[in-house]
Amino acid sequence: MPGLKLDFSKTDRKWQRQWVATITAKGELESVIDTAELDAALDEELGISMDAALVSELDRERRKLAMLDELLDGMILDVLIEAPVDILNASAPKEIDWSKRESLDYIRGDRWADFIVGISLQTNGNARANF
Repeated sequence: MPGLKLDFSKTDRKWQRQWVATITAKGELESVIDTAELDAALDEELGISMDAALVSELDRERRKLAMLDELLDGMILDVLIEAPVDILNASAPKEIDWSKRESLDYIRGDRWADFIVGISLQTNGNARANF
């Protein structure tokens, strides 16, 4: 991703493994939640109410996802120096302190996945460069 500036000088193998594990777990959990929400919507359409245990399980999965999001944000802040201007939303100021968690809110929602992929590509490149 052109314009994405990252600094991996303070990361190590543990950080690399945690990045991969977090991205993988997040993707798997999002899939589980999406499936459960689709099932719930279909049940509602058919007039079937969700079992309380399923509602509780879905809530628990959403909390896990929120925790993974927080972990991922922290890992991004470990390495992020600057994000490309073209992925920022209209409310982004000209000067952004990328060391603060709230700075990530200036990244457009429709570009978030591209942003994560850009970091992952540089993370993997960094890992290969250090072999």
